[in-house]
Amino acid sequence: MRKTTRVLPKKMVASFIAFIVTILITFGLIFYFTNAIGQDTIYEIDDIYMRGLNEKSQQHFQTIVDLRMMQLKAMTDSLDTHLSEDELVEEAARTAQLRDFNLVQFYVSDGSLIPVYGPLLNLEESHPFVNALISDKTQIASSVDESGNRIILFSYPFDYVLNSGEKVTSIVVGFPAEELAQSLFSGDEHSLVNSVIIRKNGTYVIRNSRDNGIDYTKSYFDQMTTDENRDQMNELMSKMAKDETFSTIWNSKDGETYIYATPLANSQWYLITSLPFGPISANMNRMTRLTLLLMIGGYVVFLLAVLLVFWGYYTYSKAQIIEAQRLKEKAEKASRAKSEFLSNMSHDIRTPMNAIIGMAHIGLSNCTDQNRVRHCLKQIQLSGNHLLGLINDVLDMSKIESGKMTLNYDVVSLKVLFDDLVAVIQPQIKAKNQKFDIIIHHLETEYVYCDFVRMNQVLLNILSNAVKFTPENGSIRIELYERPSENAQDTEVHIIVSDTGIGFDEKFKKVIFDSFVRDDSKRVTRTEGSGLGMAITKHIVDAMDGQIVVDSQVGKGSTFHVIVDLKKAPDQKEVYELPHWNMLIADDDKLLCETTQFTLAQMGIRADYVTDEAQILPALKKGSYDIVLLDWILAKGNGIEVARQIRREIADPIPILLISAYDWSEFEQEALESGISGFIQKPLFMSSLYAGLSGFAAPAGSQEPAESEAPVWVGKRLLVAEDNELNWEIAHDLLEEAGFMLEWAQDGVEAVSMFGHSPAGYYDAILMDIRMPRQDGYESARQIRAMDRPDADVPILAMTADAFSEDARKAKEAGMDAHIPKPIDIDVVLSALQANFKKNKE
Repeated sequence: MRKTTRVLPKKMVASFIAFIVTILITFGLIFYFTNAIGQDTIYEIDDIYMRGLNEKSQQHFQTIVDLRMMQLKAMTDSLDTHLSEDELVEEAARTAQLRDFNLVQFYVSDGSLIPVYGPLLNLEESHPFVNALISDKTQIASSVDESGNRIILFSYPFDYVLNSGEKVTSIVVGFPAEELAQSLFSGDEHSLVNSVIIRKNGTYVIRNSRDNGIDYTKSYFDQMTTDENRDQMNELMSKMAKDETFSTIWNSKDGETYIYATPLANSQWYLITSLPFGPISANMNRMTRLTLLLMIGGYVVFLLAVLLVFWGYYTYSKAQIIEAQRLKEKAEKASRAKSEFLSNMSHDIRTPMNAIIGMAHIGLSNCTDQNRVRHCLKQIQLSGNHLLGLINDVLDMSKIESGKMTLNYDVVSLKVLFDDLVAVIQPQIKAKNQKFDIIIHHLETEYVYCDFVRMNQVLLNILSNAVKFTPENGSIRIELYERPSENAQDTEVHIIVSDTGIGFDEKFKKVIFDSFVRDDSKRVTRTEGSGLGMAITKHIVDAMDGQIVVDSQVGKGSTFHVIVDLKKAPDQKEVYELPHWNMLIADDDKLLCETTQFTLAQMGIRADYVTDEAQILPALKKGSYDIVLLDWILAKGNGIEVARQIRREIADPIPILLISAYDWSEFEQEALESGISGFIQKPLFMSSLYAGLSGFAAPAGSQEPAESEAPVWVGKRLLVAEDNELNWEIAHDLLEEAGFMLEWAQDGVEAVSMFGHSPAGYYDAILMDIRMPRQDGYESARQIRAMDRPDADVPILAMTADAFSEDARKAKEAGMDAHIPKPIDIDVVLSALQANFKKNKE
């Protein structure tokens, strides 16, 4: 570092001296060439300038002509030759006025003009113009109307036979020459340049409006010819006769004048531009002197500026060297972090792989011991799920860092989102005997636009960490509420996940969302995981333009607060109307009681609440209540015991509904025997409460809660499209055990053929792999959906190792009903099949 900064000034001084010498040489050369400019050089400059000016005017003239000719062509093409003569005349006049033409005339085969719109004009250039009309070539000419105003004429071929038998061969239109003059010569009023357009005989067509000293009724040649320029004028007329460009300097009444003449296309006209030479020469001399003065002053200023620039460059270069060193250290640190991450991942991946291989070996060695085999298979399943989680995290992070992660927005029910979240996390919470609760308050919007998969991934990552780092008998809590957004079409959704886990310190809080970073404290070194979950979560929340706030204390727990603006979906609210019941809510969480009380009030139900189970029986004995909402886990007991006490001491058979965030399948029978009338799953959305309460809308006790129908798979036939024989064997054994009948198609083409040749309704659903030989699953699904069969809407479920959200979107676009990632989870498959069978039944 020190050596580099010591060498740098020597190189800069040498560069600076070389730069100054270059400036001095350049200045001397410019001074020499400036003084060497003579009269001939000024002539050359004038020639270049006048040529460029004339070319610009030519291009402008051609643009105007092309535009007018396009309008005339469009007008001519729009005329219907099948119209009668009166209708054609009327239509031609109308379309000409729409295009700002002042006149329209028909040119007939005998050489005469028939007026259509505007006055009849006599052509001043009849010979070339008429020849052009006869030969079907477009041409430009001019004429003068009755008021003495000059008109520019255009013609275009047109075939039509008049009532008189005369044949129309062309349409002639016109517009004021003044309009063309203003477009061509509307520059600076103080300009020395003068331009005119003349015919080859010297008569004027249009002129620069600034030239008031010229008589435009006379010939240009007569007015401009003097004894000094007679030869040059004769040469100009000769060049014009040959349609050649001409430039010269001649003496006129204003002194020496530069003349540049150019023929104009599609006409017999010439554009002549003149520029007085004297003022230009004087200006050039003044500019030369001024240039020398400016160069001397600029040279001094420039030297000072160069000194400042080099000093700034010197200080900037030193800063760049320091910054480069810092970036190098940062890159080395990142490289070390990745190396440590790969080392950790190598250990984390080998650990479950070792368990899988070891348990498989033990199981094979003890095939006759069912208990031992069952234990081995359970360990293999747990290790496989853990390994799958590690692989998914690594793949997700790789996709995020390559910039390929995208969000697929669709209408999502927050109720369904949280129901799925609770269903996934319940087994982990139950295994650690943790207290789990979900509270919803101030939530009016249930349907929003978001990426269901990615939002589920965010919440599952946070919630899984809460479960993982919270000890047994600890508490985990989720809060969901909304706030008004700055955009009226959006809602600001807040999701808070808090736990009573081990927490983390401020040092780790600063890097918790960094990639390839893991907490290396002794408290977590044995905790399984890739260390990428929080980095992935942060990337997804950022992609949603949201934010995530973290608060944690060692030994006291952590809180993750996710805030995202989500667009409200079209109003999908149902009318939730229930009898005006009096209800008692019993839960040890006051906030849950208050929010549930508020939600029930919106449905017309008056509710009281108690937070101590000792107050439940006195409240029921004192008041008159139609229904009781009772939490399963209370501070000093559980809802089932409380229900038994209510049934023993309260004679009225009041319905008691158990509310819980847990899976009640294991204690359902016990709850029903204790007097529980029904169950409502937390979180308590308005739709959840309505669904649980609506069955009791009849007088209390008159209707028993409807029992949920257990899905029956016996007799259901599935077509499985799978090219891998082992995957087919796994799917066959798992689904056949559930009661399904299965048939195997070994690729997409065979699947389409088997379905197409089967009787209508033969297959109840299709499980479709995506990557198959001959034809992939997307195309196979499209072909099935396109069949002219009554069962072409058969449920098709993508069952594939392509597990990203983009793959789910592609499956939906191909007409599939669900996307199930491999490896196969039989519960997920059965749940998806049940949902689609129910949808088809409805």
